[in-house]
Amino acid sequence: MSTTFNFNTRMMLCPNCAAPSEVPVGGGVSYCGYCGQQSQWSPRVEQPLSGHGQQQLSETDRLQRLRAQDGKPLLPPPGLQGLIEGGSIPEWKINEAQQIWQSTRQQVATSQDYAAAEQLLFL
Repeated sequence: MSTTFNFNTRMMLCPNCAAPSEVPVGGGVSYCGYCGQQSQWSPRVEQPLSGHGQQQLSETDRLQRLRAQDGKPLLPPPGLQGLIEGGSIPEWKINEAQQIWQSTRQQVATSQDYAAAEQLLFL
């Protein structure tokens, strides 16, 4: 059975409608189940993330860092701090948030900008 939590499944956002779509792990063509858009995908990168200013941590150190974060509020990335009020996006800023999300999604799709990826994940 294939789920979004399965390592053999690759989920991407449709470039046309932003719906989640299952795409081939090895790359190739897929069709969006919502809008029918055909998209070409490159193979999934199997290399571990590195080079983002962080060193590889031992499992013990990683768990200690995670425990230190427990109970602390999740702070928005610097580019989103003016968008968030009281831990959420006010209704009157929803359109602005959607525009930022769309442009950030396109930026992440065309580059390997870590800050943009962090911003997209937060949104």
